[in-house]
Amino acid sequence: MGPDSKGKKKPYLSPTLKKLTLERAKKLVADRTDRNDQEAAEFLESLRQKWPPKEATNRPHGAAEKIRRRSA
Repeated sequence: MGPDSKGKKKPYLSPTLKKLTLERAKKLVADRTDRNDQEAAEFLESLRQKWPPKEATNRPHGAAEKIRRRSA
């Protein structure tokens, strides 16, 4: 950190990309991890099979948010 950054905060910038199509997600994974399209598709499918976590499905809607807010 340089001397000019002392005490200054960066302004918040909201994400420009909020949702990905499956095709764009495959391309993003393939490009960033040196995988081919098939390997990227298999990786994304493995994530889909793991989501949502079992403990999250047992809670009522919004319970995770309430827990997170209380601990912050």
